[in-house]
Amino acid sequence: KSSAKTLTMIGYQETKPFFSPNYALKSETSKPDMRTTIFWQPKLNANSFTFYAADNATVYRILVKNGTESIETFVEVRK
Repeated sequence: KSSAKTLTMIGYQETKPFFSPNYALKSETSKPDMRTTIFWQPKLNANSFTFYAADNATVYRILVKNGTESIETFVEVRK
């Protein structure tokens, strides 16, 4: 008889792809984008960049990292 016990993890779920609207599809641009988190992971080659914001007024925290260096700024989006 084995002494191994089965443990059920409460609150655990499988990972899912991070949702982001496909702005190339007209059907997705007609719905309001009310996400509270925007995930964006580009490879920057310039001193400026752009990103799609959600449709709600909010303040975004932008953190740019390069190895051990990092820069943090905040951008307010008003509607």
